[in-house]
Parts: sequence; C-alpha cells; structure tokens
Amino acid sequence: MKKLGLFVVLAMIMTMFTACSDDDSGIPIPIDISTTAEDIEIPFATIEGINVPLVGPIRLDVDMDQVIRDNTPGLTLDNVKSARLVEFSVVLNDSSFIGDLSAIKDMDIYVYSENPSVEEVKIAEVRDNTQTDRINFDIVYDENMKEYFESEDIYLMLRDIVPGDGSLTTFNIDAKPVWRASFGL
Repeated sequence: MKKLGLFVVLAMIMTMFTACSDDDSGIPIPIDISTTAEDIEIPFATIEGINVPLVGPIRLDVDMDQVIRDNTPGLTLDNVKSARLVEFSVVLNDSSFIGDLSAIKDMDIYVYSENPSVEEVKIAEVRDNTQTDRINFDIVYDENMKEYFESEDIYLMLRDIVPGDGSLTTFNIDAKPVWRASFGL
C-alpha cells in the first residue's frame, strides 16, 4: 500500500512538472506591452496605379527593460524568454482633407533594429482595407522577437502602400503595436 501511495504522489508531481513545461509560455505571467509611434506623416496621393513604396524608418520610442521593471518587479529584459507581436493597429490622427483610412487599401509593416544579429522582417499586413478610423492588421510573423528589444533602437517601416477608395493627400497616423513578453528562469 505504501508503494502505491508513493507511486501516486510521484505521478502527481511528474504531471505538475510536465504540465508546466510549455517551452513557449515561460513563467505563466505574460504581460502585454503597448508601444506607440505617434504622428507618422504619410504623403499620399490617390492616383490610380501609384503606390507609396516606403515610409520610414519610424523609431519606436520604448525602453523595453524599463517597461518590464515597472510592470513585473524583480524581472528585467534578461528574464524575457520570448517577445511576440500580438496586435498591430493604425489610428487616424489628422488628414489634410476630409477623408479617412479607406485611402489605404494594402500596407505591409516591417520591423528592424540596430542589433546586427537580426534582420528586417515583415510583421504585419492589411489587404483590401475598408476601415475608416482604425486599421487592424493581420500578424504575419509569429517568431520570438526578443533580440529586437535587446537593441536600444527599434524601427518600423511601412512598405508597399496601395491606395484605396478614400482620398487624402497627407495624413498623420499613430501606429500601435502590442507585444506579449513571456518570462523564463
């Protein structure tokens, strides 16, 4: 009977450890870190067949280590196991004429940093946009981006902007990426 009891206790302990060993989750207290790049000016003319090839670089002014220290006492960027993009949106700030974000049909978002060990990657896109005040992008890069945050400077690039139905000549937007940081020991 003692052996059966010991076996049950060991089985329960093994179950707890294997259930908590998800490689992607780290410590089960992920935090979402909102960042904003404000007042991005996009020179724009809705001319059939003309795309805006590039807007940027746009610096994301965020000290990820300080944000983590402020939100998770005792933890730093060194404790981050993974940082993934979970949401990306663009919000209309101002336009030179009456118009809206339906002037953007398609757009790709890229990120890069001054960390030489990482490359510029496409992280989000929108296709066939019809939204007017806010565009919610599809996340297309689901890899760990911790290395980007180990650099002091992180940049966004807006590429391949295809005009939509709206009509704006110049407008300002706020880009709002949200990153989820998971921690490990």
